Amino acid sequence: MANNLKFDKELVLERVVDTFQTKGYNATSMQDLVDATGLNRSSIYNTFGSKLDLYLAALDTYKNDLDKETEVAVIEDSGLQTIINLFKHYIQDIVNDYNGKGCMIAKCKSEMVSSGQLPVVEWLLQSEEDT
Repeated sequence: MANNLKFDKELVLERVVDTFQTKGYNATSMQDLVDATGLNRSSIYNTFGSKLDLYLAALDTYKNDLDKETEVAVIEDSGLQTIINLFKHYIQDIVNDYNGKGCMIAKCKSEMVSSGQLPVVEWLLQSEEDT
């Protein structure tokens, strides 16, 4: 009998994003991810692969959410009003960051670029091309 996923993968990724965003990649243990998701280690590994694979999936989730928020901020107007909307949106994000988590992508750049983790560097380069 095949194993069926019995959890919401998107919800799990949201919790993983929060964990990595708060602690960073290196300070996040597999136990932290188990605690955050409520999944056991084998479910995490079987679904997402390694911790690095899960981190890359979390980066994708974070970037997709950020892109959607940005699109909403600029969709109704054009020109100068779009720029104003973007600044308001980003300022509001900073003001509402009560836990001081900051931007996951900025944290990734500062923590991971010199780490030798080629898949992360490639992800960062690709995400820069996409913007």
